[in-house]
Amino acid sequence: MTAVTGNIGDRQAVAEMKRRIEADLGDVHVLVNCAGGDIGAKGVKPSPNNALDIDYEDIKVLAVVHYTRCLAKELIDDGVRVNAVSPGATKTARFQASRVVDPERMDSSKKSLNRYAEPEEIAEAVAFLAGPRARFINGQVIRVDGGFTIFPG
Repeated sequence: MTAVTGNIGDRQAVAEMKRRIEADLGDVHVLVNCAGGDIGAKGVKPSPNNALDIDYEDIKVLAVVHYTRCLAKELIDDGVRVNAVSPGATKTARFQASRVVDPERMDSSKKSLNRYAEPEEIAEAVAFLAGPRARFINGQVIRVDGGFTIFPG
């Protein structure tokens, strides 16, 4: 397995990620989108509204959820699974540098889920979706936030 990361809002970074994936693995069979931050805050739908023909500029303002589901539908007959992980507040360097953190929520040793996630906890969800146990999961979004954003639906 190869992990490739990059900014999907940067055309050159996307090209480099694609090159690295193909060099290491060949054809893609699984894609897991995992991005934090306020992605798609403008609520803009792309035009045309399908995963393979949308304009690159529209990708930069999409809700990752919408793009994941469109791409999953487009690639369903090719056997490519596309899913997303929606991470909650996670103790990454960017997270800690960009806000005031609650020291009580930094302690991962306590039993409570009212804390910030460890990066490994997010990575485990990505590994599950990329692995064989998720072979019939497609077009889904898994929230990995300790239940912080529980809501119906």
